[in-house]
Amino acid sequence: MIAATAACGGGDSLGSDTTSGDSAAPVLNRVDSALTLAEHLRRFREAVGPNPDTLRNAASSVHSLAVRWADAITAQDTGALVAMSLDRAEFAWLVFPDMPMAKPPYEMPPGLLWSQLTGNSDEGLRKALERFEGRRVTVTSAACPTPPEPEGPNLLRQGCVLTLRVDGAPLPAERYFGSIVERDGRFKLVSHANKL
Repeated sequence: MIAATAACGGGDSLGSDTTSGDSAAPVLNRVDSALTLAEHLRRFREAVGPNPDTLRNAASSVHSLAVRWADAITAQDTGALVAMSLDRAEFAWLVFPDMPMAKPPYEMPPGLLWSQLTGNSDEGLRKALERFEGRRVTVTSAACPTPPEPEGPNLLRQGCVLTLRVDGAPLPAERYFGSIVERDGRFKLVSHANKL
């Protein structure tokens, strides 16, 4: 679960908002305990804009998402990498409402969870870009070892690993990004969080 991972401080979780979405839109990071979760969500959605209805810039499979990731890493294309992870509007309208952290007993405000999620994503993206800088990265396999977990209309794949060739040399399977969310046959990274 995205939420459980964020609460534990690993994988897809905690920090500032610089990786995903429109950086000009305000993000509500302060928690006002006098507000209901519904009001927190209303305010967060108001700040991020209209419902996108679908995952934008999404891939058609885990493998095609992994190939796009590798191509963007090779090109050091931060814009392409950011576009393949959730943006604020997708999180607010399509993902957050069905997360366990949005429900009792947690009821974590979306702005706080988004801030945590993007902080770890920023750090993971930086590590991946530094690790492969100037080298050609190709995917030889992409696998998610456990069945996807349903969260409302979304399917969450965790612990996905890639086997890569870097400048032609094989690397063992490793986790290079966080969870993958699937909605209506469209696949996107929840975040770039990793343990590189």
